[in-house]
Amino acid sequence: MINNDAEPKILINFSEVAGNYHGCIIDLWGVVHDGRQPFALSQQVMANLRAMGKKVCLLSNAPSRVGFIKQHLAAMGITEYDFVMTSGELVWQGLKERIYPEFAGLGQKCFIMSAPGDYAAAMLHGLDLRLCQHVDEADFVWCVQAPLADYGALLKKMLERNLPLICANPDLEVLFNGELVPCPGALAQQYQQLGGRVIYRGKPFAHGYQACIDFCGSAKLAAIGDGMLTDILGAARMGLDSYFVATGIHGATLQVDTAGMPSPLQLRKLFKKCGVSPTATMPCLRW
Repeated sequence: MINNDAEPKILINFSEVAGNYHGCIIDLWGVVHDGRQPFALSQQVMANLRAMGKKVCLLSNAPSRVGFIKQHLAAMGITEYDFVMTSGELVWQGLKERIYPEFAGLGQKCFIMSAPGDYAAAMLHGLDLRLCQHVDEADFVWCVQAPLADYGALLKKMLERNLPLICANPDLEVLFNGELVPCPGALAQQYQQLGGRVIYRGKPFAHGYQACIDFCGSAKLAAIGDGMLTDILGAARMGLDSYFVATGIHGATLQVDTAGMPSPLQLRKLFKKCGVSPTATMPCLRW
């Protein structure tokens, strides 16, 4: 239950609670970096956690494989972590191993929705799948990136053929260069509303969190993120404490001031709308 009349707890320095946990599950985009540059304060937190012997797990809804993300992190000089998992990696593993029922009967012919270029081929590398150029040929559809053009006709055709849709990024939108850009989660949500079948991997679903727990050998972990319906909801479902970064994806809605402090009234409204509350809210991730 959420007490919407209670004053939201604000935490300025994560050092105040870091000792309570064996490690942290930290979101990437909006918390550790902005897609191009790392956040210096977050880097300090990650370094200090590791110096204390805490595990730092990075859990992202990026549709890419872990190897690609590690290269991206290295290019930005981000090294203070122990483990990385992405929704894209979870999808790849599901298609490779075929041990989950939702993946077992998908077939081998795949139509990928992604950006132009060789991204689709990179995602298929190592999988026994055939890339289809047209959805009419496919056994299933893998959404890596939501197209910016209207995709209503494509969803209709998928629905007519009863094609399962794999959503490799449950985010509805991401903040990029100051603008909100739609993500595969928005497309998947629309397909579900039409009656289509969607297979999800990533936050708020359990698979990524469980991978972090397994790596750490402990469930005494704190989840840190800026997405209420991904990071915070996912943590709540797993019974983990969560710390909400207010200056990320919801920053404009929360009317944060120049110091990054959110409006308590807007926080309560957001928590009520999302149906979940974090353990505490932070203006940003800082030590």
